[in-house]
Amino acid sequence: MLVKGVFNTYRKVIILILLAMASGVQAIEDRADVDPNDELDTGEKISWKLTASRYTNSLQGASNDFNIRGNTENLAFWVGYYDQPKIFQQTRVGMEYSHPLPLGRLIGSIQIATENFQGWSLTWDGKNADEHGFGPLLGIGRTNLKPYYNLNFDPNDSVLIGGSFSSSQTGKIMLYQIYDDRLHTGQKVTHLVWRRSYADGKRITIDAFTRSGANAPGKKVYRGTGMTATLDLNDWFVRFGHDPNSNFSPGNIIRVALGYRY
Repeated sequence: MLVKGVFNTYRKVIILILLAMASGVQAIEDRADVDPNDELDTGEKISWKLTASRYTNSLQGASNDFNIRGNTENLAFWVGYYDQPKIFQQTRVGMEYSHPLPLGRLIGSIQIATENFQGWSLTWDGKNADEHGFGPLLGIGRTNLKPYYNLNFDPNDSVLIGGSFSSSQTGKIMLYQIYDDRLHTGQKVTHLVWRRSYADGKRITIDAFTRSGANAPGKKVYRGTGMTATLDLNDWFVRFGHDPNSNFSPGNIIRVALGYRY
């Protein structure tokens, strides 16, 4: 029975990858469930979320990103467009599938973007999203190393390790690190995330992080500590973040996003 269950799990992940490649599809959008899928309303088949973001870089000026994301109970998919005028533009599409296991869940994602970018990730969350208590987090991500503007600001060719704790009193707390295990840049980002839901559709998410590493082997090492805060108010949400030495560069980024669920 256990062997059959493991086989079915791998089969579904492989099906996910094949479907995404066939459709032609952001890099690893959310490997640690910082922004979870929205719950479906009664009779609703898909929950939709539209996000408009502006990134102000201290060295390169402003850029914009537009992203629409839909999710069912276990499947999420998105399409987005990033525009940094006269420097870089990119369209992306992606898909993520969460499969329950006897212990936790397995989350697989795959994404393709213009500039011939392709990437995937696989993450094991030791407990399901609605479970309380402690749970481990383990993951891996890979790309084909083609040009991509990384909007999650973590290394994509990397390993994730950490854990989470949740209860009705404290909400959910996650501590995890994502570090480069492929390109010899020394890149690593440590996140401490707190998410708490309140009555009447209100929720707050705080993501404090610290990073160090170079943008290429043997280059200057950049270090920075920043924070992103998201406030959900029923169907609307707003996000503000300060990201020093963003993407392991000398530039500092202020992020502002406004989103709507429907």
